[in-house]
Amino acid sequence: MARDQDRIGGELPTSVAGLQKPLTGRELACLQMLADGSRSMRIAAELNVATVTVEMHLRNARRKLGALTMAHAVAIALRDDIIT
Repeated sequence: MARDQDRIGGELPTSVAGLQKPLTGRELACLQMLADGSRSMRIAAELNVATVTVEMHLRNARRKLGALTMAHAVAIALRDDIIT
């Protein structure tokens, strides 16, 4: 973990209170559906968008949350009551 922190330039945020940009509605929707067990293709079908669009929303959410993986992003979002 320390090597990952060095690679990305410092400490990882531990709370959304430190977010500079809030998650968009689509980022939240994609993250919630992912947490509920849906895959990108299913989320794309539900939202009527391309799979690459869903993946972009999830990637943006992961970066905004300061997570290294999508599982970490979901864990942060659940912990901070961003999603249920």
